[in-house]
Amino acid sequence: MILAIDVTSARGIIAWRSEGNRGHSELSGRKHAETLAPELERLCKTSTPKALGVVTGPGSFTGIRIGLATCLGMKMGWQIPLYACSRFDLLWWHVGCPAVPCGLALPQHRVGYWTEIRRADGNERDQCDELDSSVNWYRDEGFELTLLEKFVDLIWEGRLQEPTVLEPCYVRPPDAARGVPILAQLLGTSQNEN
Repeated sequence: MILAIDVTSARGIIAWRSEGNRGHSELSGRKHAETLAPELERLCKTSTPKALGVVTGPGSFTGIRIGLATCLGMKMGWQIPLYACSRFDLLWWHVGCPAVPCGLALPQHRVGYWTEIRRADGNERDQCDELDSSVNWYRDEGFELTLLEKFVDLIWEGRLQEPTVLEPCYVRPPDAARGVPILAQLLGTSQNEN
């Protein structure tokens, strides 16, 4: 069995595939930290996965960390491969690795989109705040399950390499980092003082 987990958005999903079977589970609400482990335990009761996949973002800062930490623990405990990719990568594969440059847009939880422009062979990437009209844009509009199933298929078919380093895909600094200068200003200290 191959499992892939995406808890970076409000809709937490686990997709799986085994010989002749495939399926998915959706986690309830925005309580991924509470519901992920029991659901994984239920799915893995009869069979230990041969490999795992985890979506590294962008999305919920906490969700990204929950997904990475859970999968790293499973990888270490079961001594199995762990594959990782961003939601941008999943959308790129879903639309058939279009000619570059192209733009990828993923909806944010509250409002707006995270955007990325792919250049060269698709490996050169730029985060952008404005839509560039000189490139074709592709949007993810509710494809989370389809994209995660594609991820499972890529692992199943042996088309991915296990990363040497797992890196979260953050497109902006965490909210806490933005608050530090404000706190320093309120307290009348600079960030460089101890």
